Amino acid sequence: MSQEQPENQDQQSENQYGRIKTNFLDKQAEQNAASIFQSLPMQILMAIAAIGLLFVAWKAADFFVNLEKNNAIKNVMLKLEKPILRDGIAIADVKVENFNARPIGKLGFRYNILGQNGATVDSGEVPLPDTVPAGDARTFTNVKLGALTGNAARMQAEVTDLTLGPKSQLPAAQESRFSDMAALKDEEKVEQFKQFVADNPSFVPGEIELGRAYAATNDLDKAIAVLSKAVELEPKNGNAHFHLALVYQRDGHAHQASQELHKALDLLPDDPDVQRTVQYFGVPTTDE
Repeated sequence: MSQEQPENQDQQSENQYGRIKTNFLDKQAEQNAASIFQSLPMQILMAIAAIGLLFVAWKAADFFVNLEKNNAIKNVMLKLEKPILRDGIAIADVKVENFNARPIGKLGFRYNILGQNGATVDSGEVPLPDTVPAGDARTFTNVKLGALTGNAARMQAEVTDLTLGPKSQLPAAQESRFSDMAALKDEEKVEQFKQFVADNPSFVPGEIELGRAYAATNDLDKAIAVLSKAVELEPKNGNAHFHLALVYQRDGHAHQASQELHKALDLLPDDPDVQRTVQYFGVPTTDE
């Protein structure tokens, strides 16, 4: 008993004068943290951070969803040609070169018209609803840009939107190869597309590009042979009939040219280059 008494006295002394065991500090910390996160400035910061994260996620998703389209836009060249001013409206021909292995349509482009001092005097966006075949070019004439109030010195334009046509049967590497070669100069295309056609014998746009390259270098017999093969491979390819008609016309075969142009017009009634060719040579006929 004598040994237990001092121990009890020590405990009483600790309870009386020492630290009282509670969870006060833990509770205080929780309350401080809660008050911080419940404060209006902190809630605003958290909301801003959440919006920022959502924006980043949306941009990332948009990037991957539109990756194919954005890559295709890089393979399109657009030029504004023959600008005129009519009733205060700027008008120009728009040439579109499509180096993709797929047709493109419903193009949208942004233009800037600059004055003598380099400042923008007019800008806007314009749609081009028609189609440009794979590896080919089309010119859209008399496209209205916008009202022009100042003196224009030069014009700029860039493609902002497009719709891709059906996927080709080419592997991705061959599509990229086609795009690279389609952007070459005509005299450089012949040997390149000869090998491409040998490697991809059923891809008709490759045959058309080779035929166009032969025609551009004045080898009309080979151009006719290659483009005739393209028509045989894909009889409903209006672009193949169109280019075969052009080569026949250059080579003096008016009847064959008329036949092919008639087929091209049936298959591509809204094509601007086909329409201009028909207007130039007259309405095609298949009569002997």
